[in-house]
Amino acid sequence: MKDSIQTSHKSKKHENAYAVYQKKDSVLYITFKKQTVLTHDAAEKIVKDRMNFQAYARYSVVCDVSGLTAITYDAREYLSTDGSNMLTAVALVSNNPTIYAMGRCYLFYNRPTVPTRIFKNQQEAEKYINQITKTP
Repeated sequence: MKDSIQTSHKSKKHENAYAVYQKKDSVLYITFKKQTVLTHDAAEKIVKDRMNFQAYARYSVVCDVSGLTAITYDAREYLSTDGSNMLTAVALVSNNPTIYAMGRCYLFYNRPTVPTRIFKNQQEAEKYINQITKTP
């Protein structure tokens, strides 16, 4: 699948074989495509594309992980450490009970290096990102 970038005056989008990336205000939204199996190689591609898309600027992320069907140990380890480079906070989102439970295990066992939580809906995720990134 070809990577593509679409630009409008209010937002920018990028898409690869695994996810769709979109900037809204100062938040980066990532939505994993349905039936995505996340391996270490796929995670590296996702992070490389994210870094290029965000132009190496720091961002908070709302990441819809509902499309994931599996994620390898190596991918989890990578995403929780080096793969979190240039992120200020991460809000994972899934209303799928199995994926939500996987996300809670990821947080407990992999202990991401940036503040990260999982939510059942996007509104709660956005609220968290806004609270954690607001400037006093």
